[in-house]
Amino acid sequence: MRIVVLVLTLSTLVFLGWLLLTGGGPRTVPVRPDPRQGAYTDPRRVLARIQTDLERAAVGRQAGPLPAGMAGDPLEAIVDAYRLFRDGNVKAMDVQLNAIEALATERLRPAAGMGDGELRRRTLDYFAALAAAHAPQPLTRLAAAMRMVDSILFMEAAGWGGADPQTRRLAGAPDDPRNDSWLRLPCRTAIGRTAAMAEAQARLGERAGPLLSCPTDNADLAVVEAQARAPAMLPPRIPPIPPRPPLARAEPPPPAPWDHEIAVAWMDEDMDAAEAVLAAGTSPAGKLDYALFLHAFRPASPDNQARIHALLRTVDAASLPGAEPAVLETVGKPAGYDGSDSSLLASLRLAALTDTAPGYAIPCAVLQAKPGLLAATKPLFVGSRDNFLPVSGCASGRGHVRGFPEAEVAALVAAAEEADGHFIARHDGTIVASHIASQQAALERLKLDPRTLAAAEPPTQDHPYQVWGLLSLGNRAVENRITALYREAAGTLSAWYLRQGLSADEAARAAKTGLFRVVWGADCGADAPTPSLRGLIMERAPLADIRDALAGKEAPEVTICAIHAGLDPLSHVAVGHPPALALLLERGRDADEANSFGKTPLMAAAQADAVESARLLLDHGAAINATTWMAEGAGLAHDGRTALMYAAASGSLSMIKVLLAKGADPQMADTKGRRAIDYLLGFGPVPANTVLSPEERAEAARLLY
Repeated sequence: MRIVVLVLTLSTLVFLGWLLLTGGGPRTVPVRPDPRQGAYTDPRRVLARIQTDLERAAVGRQAGPLPAGMAGDPLEAIVDAYRLFRDGNVKAMDVQLNAIEALATERLRPAAGMGDGELRRRTLDYFAALAAAHAPQPLTRLAAAMRMVDSILFMEAAGWGGADPQTRRLAGAPDDPRNDSWLRLPCRTAIGRTAAMAEAQARLGERAGPLLSCPTDNADLAVVEAQARAPAMLPPRIPPIPPRPPLARAEPPPPAPWDHEIAVAWMDEDMDAAEAVLAAGTSPAGKLDYALFLHAFRPASPDNQARIHALLRTVDAASLPGAEPAVLETVGKPAGYDGSDSSLLASLRLAALTDTAPGYAIPCAVLQAKPGLLAATKPLFVGSRDNFLPVSGCASGRGHVRGFPEAEVAALVAAAEEADGHFIARHDGTIVASHIASQQAALERLKLDPRTLAAAEPPTQDHPYQVWGLLSLGNRAVENRITALYREAAGTLSAWYLRQGLSADEAARAAKTGLFRVVWGADCGADAPTPSLRGLIMERAPLADIRDALAGKEAPEVTICAIHAGLDPLSHVAVGHPPALALLLERGRDADEANSFGKTPLMAAAQADAVESARLLLDHGAAINATTWMAEGAGLAHDGRTALMYAAASGSLSMIKVLLAKGADPQMADTKGRRAIDYLLGFGPVPANTVLSPEERAEAARLLY
C-alpha cells in the first residue's frame, strides 16, 4: 500500500510540475476586452488571431474566445477547415473550403478598381491560380485556401492600393508593418506529411510562400519533420556579422615612380615627387588635384596664385556649360581664386555636380592641410542632388588620416544606430542623401578639424543619449552600451588630438563635440537631466528617497526627446527596482499601465528579465496574455507581442517558466505570425536569445513549442 501511495504521489508531482512549467493545457485565463481601435477587427489582428488558433488547433486546444458581442471575421473559418484536415475528415473540409473560397471571391471585388493596371492584372491572376489549385491532395487545397485568406486580409490591410499579394509587399514602403503578412500551417503539420508538403509546394509554386510555421531556415523537409518531432533540435538563427571596413593603411609610401593616385595619396610625404606627377595631369579632375596641391602645399605667391587661377579657369570652362540653372543659383558662379579656401568651393562643387569631375574626392592630404575645404562637401540641396557634391578623399581611398582611432569611432557609430532606430537605413525619400552627407561631413570634421570643434559650444549632456536613456529600461540598456563605447572613443580621440598639438582642455572639448555630432539624436532632450523621480528609480535609489520624491511635486516628464522617442510609464521603469515597483503599485499604479503602443509593465519586466517584478505584477492582477497594438500611425512591424515573446527573446529560463505557470499562451502569434519560440530562436523581430545556455535554450524550445 505504501508503495502504491508513493507511486501516486510521484505521478502527481510530475503532473503538477508539468502544469507549473507549461501552463497545464486546460488552464483558462480570463479574457479582458481590449478597447483599442481595431483590436479585433483590423486585418492584421485577424491574421494574428487566425495563426494563433491554427497553432492551438495543432495541439488539440480550442480557439481563443472573443469578448461578448464581438464576432470574428468569417475568414477565420480556415481554422475549422484545418481542424477537419487534422481529423482526417476531408469531405467536411472540402465543404468548409468551398464556403471560404466563395467568401474570398466576394471580398476580391475591390481588386477590379485598383488603379495600377499591371498590378491589378497580377492580383487577379494570383487569385485565379489559387482557385485552380484543386488537387486531389487535401493539403494542397488547404494551403491554397490559406493563401486566399491571408492575401485577402493583406490586401484589405493595404486598402487595395499599391500592394502585391504574391510578394506581400507595398510598393515604395520597404518597412511598412503590413509587408510580409503570411499565414503558416503549424509546424506539427509536417509530421508524417513531407511528401504531401513537397507536392503542395510544387503545385503552388511561387504562390506557396512560407507554408510552415517552423522556426527554421532549413529547406529540407525531412530535417524540418525531425525538428517538428523534437523541437529541442531547432537551432537559433545567427545572422552573419557584416565585415568591418578595413582600417586606414599605415604603410610607408611606395617607391618611385608614382602614378597619379599614389601621388594624391602621399603628396604630403614627398611634395616634389608628387608635384612632378600631378603637374602632368590633363583631365579636369587631374587639374583640380594639382590646383589643390598648390593651394595646400606651396607657399602663397603671385606666381602660385596665377597657376592655380589658370587651372581653375580650365575646369570652370568645362563645368559651367553643363550646370543646370538651379545648381548655379545654389552654388554660385566661381569668382576667381584669391588664395582663400572659400574661393575654391564653387569650382569644386560645380565640377562634381556636372560631367567635369563627377563624384570628385578632395585629396585627404589637402583636407588635413586645409580643413576649410570640408565646406565643399556640406549638403546644399536637401535632396538626392547632395549625393553628387564633392566628397572627402579621407573616406574614399584618396589618402588617409594616420593614427586616427577609426575602430573606436566606428564602434560608437554602429552602436548608436540602435538608439536612433537605424534612422538613415530606414529613411525613405531623397532627403536621406542630405542626412548621409551630413553625417559623413561630421565624421570628416572629427578627423580633420579638431580646432573648430574645440571652439564650439560643447553639448550639455555628459554622454550621448543621456536623456534618451531615461525614457525606458530598454533605452537605458542601450545607453549603457553606448556610454562605454563613447568613453573609449573619447579617450583615444583626445589622446590623438593631444598629439596634433591641442591642449588637454581643447582635446577633450573637440572629442566630445565631434562625437556627439557623428551620431543622430545624441543630444535628444538638449539639456543634461535634472534630478527626478524617474532618475531615482532608474538609479535604484534608496526607497526613502523615492518616497520623498513621490511626496513632492513631480517635475513634468514630457521633453522634446520624449515627444519623438516615446516615454514609458514609471511603472515600466520601476520593474528594474522591485521595491520601488511595489511602492508604486501600493499607491494605485495600474499593473497593466501601457505605453504608447500597448507595452505593459509585465512585458517590460519580461524583456529586462526582472523575475521578482514579474511575480509582483502578476500578484497584482497583471494580464498575462496582453498584447501590444498601435491603432494609429505605422505601428510595429511585429505588433501583437506578448510578455512571453519578450521573455523568450531576452529573458532567462526562470522568467519563461514563471510566465508559463501563470497561463502565458505559447501558441499566441504576433501580426507577422511569429510565436514565442520564434522570438527565442531569432525568427522574430530581434536576434535569438543570448541569455540562455544551449541546454536552457533547448528546454525553452520544448516548453514554447
